[in-house]
Amino acid sequence: MLIAYTEDAAPQARALSRMGFTCQPAAQAVGYEAFLYGATVYDGIFLRLPPQPAESGALLLPCRGKSPEQLALILRRRSYSPLF
Repeated sequence: MLIAYTEDAAPQARALSRMGFTCQPAAQAVGYEAFLYGATVYDGIFLRLPPQPAESGALLLPCRGKSPEQLALILRRRSYSPLF
């Protein structure tokens, strides 16, 4: 699974890389299946999405307040549904 990430999510991306995930900075990612970011929707995160996700789309995953283990579980399930 290729994960694109923003600069503010770099520490979590490094941790996920150590767990076996392939992570690339958003500016370099092509065909990514997940987009990891630390900002909120209100910070204009959708304006910074790399233009070429995987054909099936990409999972948008906010990492603020989540441990690397929680992020890995979400990525393995390939689903994220925040409650409220």
